[in-house]
Amino acid sequence: TVLSLALASAAFAQRAPATLFRGVRVFDGARLLPAQDVLVEGGRIARLGRGLSAPAGAAVVDGAGRTLLPGLIDAHTHSYGDAGKAALAFGVTTELDMF
Repeated sequence: TVLSLALASAAFAQRAPATLFRGVRVFDGARLLPAQDVLVEGGRIARLGRGLSAPAGAAVVDGAGRTLLPGLIDAHTHSYGDAGKAALAFGVTTELDMF
């Protein structure tokens, strides 16, 4: 199962100042890193490692058996209307609009 960092952190950001993903594999665009913790603060990755402490008030997500990726890039889009919202729903966080 893949978790999109953009979608998952946005959902939890509404409720908590930080989100800690525990025990997720991390795909960084080039390689798959083994299970570790990822702390997201202010919509950005703050720390990566094993056994990270959750800051006060942080949402904690059990990511065991899942893979976290920072978001997908679509380098050929024709955006119109609510296309950006639809793209985000599928994990696309960056688009190159051909218009």
